[in-house]
Amino acid sequence: MTIVMITHNDLSVSEGPVTHFTEIARNLQDLGHRIVAFAPDLAGVRKEWPFAVTYLNCFSRKPGLSQLLYELVLIRALWRVVKRDGVDVIYSRQSYITLTAPLIARLTGIPLATEVNGILADDLEGRNVGWLRKRVNRFCERFAYSRSGSVICVSNRIREAVANTYDVPIGRLVTFPNGVNTDHFQPRDASSRNEIRKRLGIEPDEFCIGYVGCFTPFDGIEQMPEVARRLTDGTDLRFKIVLVGDEVKKQNVEALIKEIGNAGQFILTGRIDYSELPAYLAAFDIGVAPYVLAGNGESPGRPIGNDSLKCLEYSAMALPVVASKLPQTQYIVESRSGQLVPPGELDMFVSGIHDLMQTTSERRREMGQRGRAYVCSKRSWRQVAQRTDGALRDVCACASSTS
Repeated sequence: MTIVMITHNDLSVSEGPVTHFTEIARNLQDLGHRIVAFAPDLAGVRKEWPFAVTYLNCFSRKPGLSQLLYELVLIRALWRVVKRDGVDVIYSRQSYITLTAPLIARLTGIPLATEVNGILADDLEGRNVGWLRKRVNRFCERFAYSRSGSVICVSNRIREAVANTYDVPIGRLVTFPNGVNTDHFQPRDASSRNEIRKRLGIEPDEFCIGYVGCFTPFDGIEQMPEVARRLTDGTDLRFKIVLVGDEVKKQNVEALIKEIGNAGQFILTGRIDYSELPAYLAAFDIGVAPYVLAGNGESPGRPIGNDSLKCLEYSAMALPVVASKLPQTQYIVESRSGQLVPPGELDMFVSGIHDLMQTTSERRREMGQRGRAYVCSKRSWRQVAQRTDGALRDVCACASSTS
């Protein structure tokens, strides 16, 4: 099949949404499909991928305006591809303003599948944006889901929310949780580990607690300076906390580290390219994910529905994990590959880290190996792409039978 894949994300940036989109595209191409991808040219850096990408100039980098302009440019570009090359199905990653994909699908009769990673209208409720943008976004979500033969959700929570919020028939909703590239993320040998630890300034006898991801309210990264303080309170533990990533909250974390006065225990690398992430994870002894329930459009006590790439990547590297107990981290209990604690319970989170620091390296190795075995058998991107392939074929077959 010829599959058009559309994203609104900047593909030059190493972050979860980009990983998801590019891994699905790469694996669908490996399964024998022809991929024609569209992405905005937001950074002027046109990264090369193993599949064809057309970067569209949206003439602005301002949030909101850039998305609107991208949609306008996309209409002409997508129409030309449809008329010139022929397209079997359109796969669109839902964003705040997403009109072109469902519009072209409606005009041409080409089947549409929409990938959903969260209820974006809810996300905007937690931001300082005007009522018009909120109404436009809600209209876009409803229009896209109404035109989609399949709505692909990354969690059952999102699946339920889409069904309830937009009255989408349950038969058009499927759940495909995120995956991990188990070839890219895999344990490194001792020399590679020692090399990156030396480069980062981690002593041989220091324990390394690692985090990879965004610095957003949802990720709970602002808790880590206090975690470090409590770990050292009344103990002689030697450790470093390595924070890999760079987002709007990075300055807040740096300010908290300075305020508490434990800067010597932290290494902030900034954003690291996806290709280099496994080398940095090789320096870790454990991976952490201190998610919280407040922020990112989520209210306290409300179940969070999106999925966790970082934990899957930790597990693929055979690292034991300490994470907040949420739907997306439940696999850690199932695979016995780490410890889960209630979100916001900082004492318990610190205790979970402390327990793994104090246990034997052999026990940590066994936990990590169980995690890797689990994600290799059940959560690889290839398996997600195979399920996506099945959903796209079903959408095309359904469209053919009703035409």
